[in-house]
Amino acid sequence: MTILIINHHYFRSKKSKQGIYPITPKELELEIHNLTKNGWLIGSQNDLLNIKKRKIKNDYKLAIITFDDGLKEQLNAAKQLRSINLYPIFFVPTLPYTDGKVLFVHKLHMIRLHMSDNELFRELEKKFNISNIKFDEEALKIQYRYDDKISRRIKYFLNFVVDKDARNDWLTNLFMSKFGEESDIAKQIYFSRDELRFLAGKNQLGSHSHSHLPLSNLDENTIKEELQYSRQILTDITGFKMDGISYPYGGKSSVNDKVFHIAEKCGYRYGLTMKRGINEINSNENILCLNRIDINDLNEWL
Repeated sequence: MTILIINHHYFRSKKSKQGIYPITPKELELEIHNLTKNGWLIGSQNDLLNIKKRKIKNDYKLAIITFDDGLKEQLNAAKQLRSINLYPIFFVPTLPYTDGKVLFVHKLHMIRLHMSDNELFRELEKKFNISNIKFDEEALKIQYRYDDKISRRIKYFLNFVVDKDARNDWLTNLFMSKFGEESDIAKQIYFSRDELRFLAGKNQLGSHSHSHLPLSNLDENTIKEELQYSRQILTDITGFKMDGISYPYGGKSSVNDKVFHIAEKCGYRYGLTMKRGINEINSNENILCLNRIDINDLNEWL
């Protein structure tokens, strides 16, 4: 069986120049059209969970639509797809529900809507002397293939280099100076608890870890906490156990065999990376480390 898993984040009618790159309703409609035109059957989480139990012809092609980050605007995508009997999977980080926090990644996206990358780089230089860091430009191109040179450096430095606590303090102060109280923003941009319950009841919900950190950079106990705690919180909120995990960032800098093994120990039945490619599934396949493509790559894999 061939499985193509396609990931999305923001869902908006209007595009912005930087910071946030949404898919629009028209683009989502075209995506579904192109998939079906090319022989892909669009499945659900049920199909993914039962894939090994089914005896299906080798030329059977299944596409799975996913959305990461638990953003409230994604409900419009859910509604649009539900109107044609399609049920994507939404992977949700849980820190906003326990701490009322906006995730680092979304703080950065929102700030970049209002500051140029050159301005942001200057702020990082004043605080962290970022220009003294030696970057592996080839690795940055792989991790951030859609960004320019300065944007790649900013993202990589903040996600993988600088001390996490120092980074969070700096970014939170900058974020609150521009947007106000963090807990108020969190309520505005993430799914409500009732919305989580609705999606879980439709078997459309999975975990995106607790704090949205690159997991392979953490020690084993912290990885377990990130995965187990998130799964438990979502179960407590919704009454449903989470079967799937979408690993934050998902590239080779953030996942490895240790992460996949711990995810399985925590009770997850499948896991999604951002290693780009199609999955050829057989009875022996490890589905805790499935390939997934970004929506921007779709035409390469149709």
